[in-house]
Amino acid sequence: MGSRTYPPSRDNRLVRLWLTDEGRALQEPVEAERRTLEEKVLADLTTAERRHLMAALTKIHRSAAALLAKPGPPD
Repeated sequence: MGSRTYPPSRDNRLVRLWLTDEGRALQEPVEAERRTLEEKVLADLTTAERRHLMAALTKIHRSAAALLAKPGPPD
């Protein structure tokens, strides 16, 4: 369902993954199910509450990514 390539690079940890035709065929039904579930979970939130939630989650994601990018143990 996926294929792997190793681009020429000095960093041998880099691997690119691509969906195969079979993987792409599965992607849309899975994505549709995710959207349906998301709508059900967020149904009781107003549009403003959804915006605030997404803004907060974006900040959390940014902070976590920055912490993970630092070498060594977290502060």
